[in-house]
Amino acid sequence: MKNLSRAHWSKAVVIIVLIVGGLLAMMRYTAVDRPGVAALSNFVRGAFTPLQGGVSAVIRGVNNLTGIFISKEKLKQQNDALIAENNQLRLENNRLREEQQELKRLRDLLGFKESNAAQYELLAARVIARSPSNWYSTLTINRGARDGLTKNMVVITGAGLVGRINAVSQNTAEVLLITDGEGAVGAVVLMQDTRTPGIVEGAGDGLLQIKHIAYDEPLEVGHTVITSGLSEIFPGGLPIGTVVEVGREAEPSGLLKYALVRPNVNFNHLEEVFVLKRELRSRAVP
Repeated sequence: MKNLSRAHWSKAVVIIVLIVGGLLAMMRYTAVDRPGVAALSNFVRGAFTPLQGGVSAVIRGVNNLTGIFISKEKLKQQNDALIAENNQLRLENNRLREEQQELKRLRDLLGFKESNAAQYELLAARVIARSPSNWYSTLTINRGARDGLTKNMVVITGAGLVGRINAVSQNTAEVLLITDGEGAVGAVVLMQDTRTPGIVEGAGDGLLQIKHIAYDEPLEVGHTVITSGLSEIFPGGLPIGTVVEVGREAEPSGLLKYALVRPNVNFNHLEEVFVLKRELRSRAVP
């Protein structure tokens, strides 16, 4: 609306200037033989000369303002286009980063499978659902009975033990994590000159615990925990985690202690796993 009013004003000013110019021209050509007309012409010219200058200045100002508004609008359009392009590039960059991370994971999985081909028959699977809670922690994978999976098959990654299959449907399977209260695993703690046996079970907050350890056992933070192999489910030698805390159990004799263990596997970021369908050759437990 403002641009329309400005345009009307500019046209009106131009018309006034044209009329005044026409009058001056007429007076000029009729003033040769008529002194009175010449005097009047000079008077009108003198009176309207400042007005002409002012009108010209106004017209130039209006044109300049119009140019400024046009420039600002053009800059805004260019800025909006750059913002849209930047957002698109950011999305593409995130997608490429995700693809690179997935490619690295798949390469790691392939390398792990190839390096263990002589020892295990492994089946790769993708995590498709999670159901963690304080009492029951599970994952669902995209493999099931049609792939030959059965209950209690062990699930691992290149980092270590994940858990065991708890239930199987035709196309999927539920994995009970070792961090669950029902996911107890026979384990040994590797030390410099000896091994301490124990049972690893969920301790909450994503940690594991080994309880009822004799107080004179030289157990320390940093010791490695692996499966003992003294189980019908879990083969020996699978990495479980690392001891992060050792303390005395709250029992009257004071002769027992416990250890908290941080799992090697990051369950919050788990996307691909291996199902250990069959052990081809027993692993020697250190």
